[in-house]
Amino acid sequence: MSAQYSTALSDAILALSSLCTAVALYRVSSFATVGFLLMTMAACLGVVRFSQHHPSDSLIARHKYMSQLTASLGLPLIAFAYTRHWQKSLSYAIFVFSLGFFACQQYLDKGLVRKFGAILSGISMLLVLVQSVIFQNVYGVLGVGCFAFAGLVIKTDGYFNSIPRVDLFHYALVLANVLLKEGLLVSKLPSVYYTQ
Repeated sequence: MSAQYSTALSDAILALSSLCTAVALYRVSSFATVGFLLMTMAACLGVVRFSQHHPSDSLIARHKYMSQLTASLGLPLIAFAYTRHWQKSLSYAIFVFSLGFFACQQYLDKGLVRKFGAILSGISMLLVLVQSVIFQNVYGVLGVGCFAFAGLVIKTDGYFNSIPRVDLFHYALVLANVLLKEGLLVSKLPSVYYTQ
């Protein structure tokens, strides 16, 4: 396997985007900050993995694990930051289920872990979308749209016009990070800003 420098670069940009987002949200929501920091760690491992000609099996496994952890715990934490004032009981249920899933996933079948992780991330983004539509948060709607487009349309396998799809996936996540950050910042503004 040869080094994939374009993917290492896209992961580096994703890591920088996620870190800047986490720092910007530090005072707004510690839950979202942790969610974006998980994404930062996964992307940093991706930089190391894809910049090597022969990455070790343990590095590949760690990168896959962190990416899966970001989907199954990081995205629910971001969703919790969006919805905890609007739908408390549902938000806490998703949060507790995500933590339980994180604690138990080493005992589950890998295929089952991937499916549950995808379900958790999907439910999380659906909650953000519903909350954003109800409160007319355009940034939140567009951020969820970018995440959905990345996961459902772009995906990570193969090429699109000789560009690795994983690179396009990373760039879509960069845009999603910026939009979701702005959505959280807008949603935390005092209510005086929402008067007509």
